[in-house]
Amino acid sequence: MPEITPNIESLPSTRKAALESGAPQYFTGKPCSHGHIAPRWAAGNCIVCQKKTHLEYRRRKGQMAAPRIDESNLLGSTHGFWKIISVEEERDKHGHLWAQVICILCNAASSRVVVSQLLRGDTQSCRSCAAKRSAARHKNAGLRAQYPEEYHTWANAKHRCRNPKNSSWPRYGGRGITFSDEWDDFRVFLADMGLKPGPKHSLGRIDNDAGYCKENCQWELARPQSRNRENTIRISWEGQKIALTQICENLGLDSAFIRSTAKRMGISYQEAFEKEFDEMLARPNYWPGLEGIRHKMASLSLDPDTPISALDKPREPA
Repeated sequence: MPEITPNIESLPSTRKAALESGAPQYFTGKPCSHGHIAPRWAAGNCIVCQKKTHLEYRRRKGQMAAPRIDESNLLGSTHGFWKIISVEEERDKHGHLWAQVICILCNAASSRVVVSQLLRGDTQSCRSCAAKRSAARHKNAGLRAQYPEEYHTWANAKHRCRNPKNSSWPRYGGRGITFSDEWDDFRVFLADMGLKPGPKHSLGRIDNDAGYCKENCQWELARPQSRNRENTIRISWEGQKIALTQICENLGLDSAFIRSTAKRMGISYQEAFEKEFDEMLARPNYWPGLEGIRHKMASLSLDPDTPISALDKPREPA
């Protein structure tokens, strides 16, 4: 039970009596809505409820003492857009632990920040980057409601490349995929890319290893975009590397059957494709023939310089 004021007997028994006498508190002897039997303020709740509300407010605002800091995992960790590069060995006279950090947005000179402020999220980046982000948010506020689909595409792409806490960071910003500084303003992005052709289109990159910029981006449907992923299975054909699903679609083969054959026999995807391709040519009265197939594949306008990240790899038998 919470502690009760010692001179509780001298308090008025009703709020009206407390207001008339000018007393700051009154005591009814009954529990409040939260079950506390305690004096109540004439201008508000009971003193226990008010204390809990104040403590909760301080906790949310980060004004209470930070939890115990695990100093062993601080070096190299990121908090917001700060990255810790070194931690001081001794605390200052106030008990604060200081660290040297750099802003990963601009790679500016290192700054000295209290570790507890980083853990609470009181500071997210250097002042110049914070000012730029704030200005960009105010510029794009009206366009967000006018072009919601394009805005969310723009915001998600920037978030993947610049926020280490994003779930897709390892496949984008973590491996060097950048977001153009010119596109920090949504209006520039909208002028360069235009409106989405349809609801099924998304922002795709022509070169999967290059960043988001005007020269490397286009609106794409899900199927063509999926063929440009880092883990796409590619097959050698006439000196080029082509997505397995794309070549199978044009030749009338089953890409799922080729993948299962490679796994079952413990061979590479290339060998499994060639095996199925030779069986297709061996069928009686196969009309297109090898030359017809070559002519059909040449019409795909494939780029032989397309960067290949996922080559065909041998599989172990299941």
